[in-house]
Amino acid sequence: MGAQSFPGFGTDYARVTTTSPTVFSVGGLGAHTGLHVSFDLAFIDSWDGFDASNGFGPDIPTVDIQGVAPLSLTWIGGGGNGPLFGPGTVVGTGNFGVSSYSDAVVHYDVLIADASDDWKLKITAGGAGWQGGDDESWGIDNFHLAAIGGAVPEPSTWALMIGGFGLAGVALRRRRAAVAA
Repeated sequence: MGAQSFPGFGTDYARVTTTSPTVFSVGGLGAHTGLHVSFDLAFIDSWDGFDASNGFGPDIPTVDIQGVAPLSLTWIGGGGNGPLFGPGTVVGTGNFGVSSYSDAVVHYDVLIADASDDWKLKITAGGAGWQGGDDESWGIDNFHLAAIGGAVPEPSTWALMIGGFGLAGVALRRRRAAVAA
């Protein structure tokens, strides 16, 4: 779907209009101790927040990153209580031309401790007031996943290794000089 009007989004992005979980998964990550995950999430159309008293809510997407403390988020494009974006940073809000309701784009940048070979991000939209379709949807773009702390040594480890090799070389030279004398 075109996204020229969404702040920070590219010209194509994934837009989801159903309550079915959307799962992004990666396998074969190799040795690592953590993951760096970042993405932009758009709350599109008439989100009604956590409030059920207005007769339309609650509308709640859940973002589950590798099973670590799933985030329950919401936006109030159509009215209600909110917004709640968790650890996200708002990139922009306003009517970005998808419907007559206010939309929001939020950037997420998360570091998690993880050493598993497989990775999963699951986003599920729902709530008693969730209508989906053209009335309430979400989109994702600018996704990035990086395994960190793997088989490549950290800079401090490299410095120790290089220093150790240098000391070993000095010791060998002194030993050869002593034997030759």
